[in-house]
Amino acid sequence: MLADIDVQATWYTPGLGSCGETDSESDLVVALATASMSGGKNCNKSINITDIKTGKSATARVRDTCPSCASGDLDMSPFLFQKFWSLDVGVFRMKWNFE
Repeated sequence: MLADIDVQATWYTPGLGSCGETDSESDLVVALATASMSGGKNCNKSINITDIKTGKSATARVRDTCPSCASGDLDMSPFLFQKFWSLDVGVFRMKWNFE
């Protein structure tokens, strides 16, 4: 599944996620929008993320649900977000797909 081109990434502080594991700010993890979680079926799957503007990419593991995210959007751990932009940017456009 490839998310729509016009989706956004934000960052959050991980903890005990909906996948039942505890993650830290320095882990390469994401929280997917509720619809993208498929009732938990996508827990622990790896995804590839690419910044539309810069072309930078990274791989992360799905570990949580983001109920406030629009369909296709995701929340990133601070460490992962900073592979693309500084935290003060807050949001950027990207595309992603399951590995």
